[in-house]
Amino acid sequence: MIKLTVEPYDVLFFGSGKPFNMGDVAKSLYLPMPHTVAGAVSAFVYENLAKIPFISAIYGPFLEYEGTIYVPAPANLLTGRKGEGGVFLSFPEGGFRLLNIGNTNVEGVKKLFFYRGREKVEGFRGFISLEALKEYIQHGKIKFNKDDEKEKDKIKTLGDFVLSEGRVGIKLSPESGTTEENALYRIWFSRFKKNVRLVVWLKFGDKDGFAPSEAVMKLLRETAKAGVMKLGGEMRMVRFEAEEGDPHPVFGGISECKEDTVCNVLFLTPGVFGTWNPFGEVEAAAVPGYVPVGINLKYMGNFKNTIQRAIPSGSVFFGVKLSSVEGNPGFLTVDNGDVKVVKEYNGFVPYIGGGQVLLWGYKNGGRK
Repeated sequence: MIKLTVEPYDVLFFGSGKPFNMGDVAKSLYLPMPHTVAGAVSAFVYENLAKIPFISAIYGPFLEYEGTIYVPAPANLLTGRKGEGGVFLSFPEGGFRLLNIGNTNVEGVKKLFFYRGREKVEGFRGFISLEALKEYIQHGKIKFNKDDEKEKDKIKTLGDFVLSEGRVGIKLSPESGTTEENALYRIWFSRFKKNVRLVVWLKFGDKDGFAPSEAVMKLLRETAKAGVMKLGGEMRMVRFEAEEGDPHPVFGGISECKEDTVCNVLFLTPGVFGTWNPFGEVEAAAVPGYVPVGINLKYMGNFKNTIQRAIPSGSVFFGVKLSSVEGNPGFLTVDNGDVKVVKEYNGFVPYIGGGQVLLWGYKNGGRK
């Protein structure tokens, strides 16, 4: 398995698959979809070996900052409003007259997430380190102080890592090479801050018609720290480093969920399941909207593209029966600290890498 670390030279654009017309405003996703990275690697391999690789599994992409790996923050993580600071967690609550799930049209969920405390809080959009993730899962809380040197880097906002940079463009006529009338458009790119990189793990297999896995691994190993490839919209160039690595030791030991228990689920990458809740009846769920994902269905005999609504990364489901999880591809489960892959070909078939999650035991409403 290869660990790929990617560092942009300039701004990048990661599209969601939504249609784009002249006069529209397009905004990049802050992280590429897993299949976007897989496509970029495939194109790089094809340019060198004249065949695309068979990618049997992909883990990530995640962010790396000064040697620390960060994952999307859980949706039930809150921060203080109006600069009050602090990090708080909401948990499933029921029995309140104003928090009765029966008063909503949500099906398959027993309780709502609620924060008990006097602080004024609001939702948080950002990333947490693996150390903070371990605290979140094992202790039901995160020790954080922005003025403490040891704790200040556990929690990072989206703006700490990625900035939006707007640019205006105009369409050129392919025949004359001149600008076209009424063809202005605006694009908001993603600019990674200094020392912020993407990290992803890829596993290559062997299949007829594809580049041999050994040849692919050799190519990436020889490229080492001097690799350059195109990534995302407009084919922007990025530099990458490749080395042999395994994500299992990185995430192993963070959580544990045995087969005879009820678990909690944290989405590390967006998942396409055709529904916002692929688990049936759960105790509670925090899903911050949805992410539109463009899917190419030519591998399924349908030559039309489609846009699916994906469960966004950071979504959490509490009180999930493990038996309902094992029926879905692309999930990671943990038994006695060892990560094992339920199915290596991740996610919805044309959407490799989708729906990667961490599971841990559901106890006392998620509290410890």
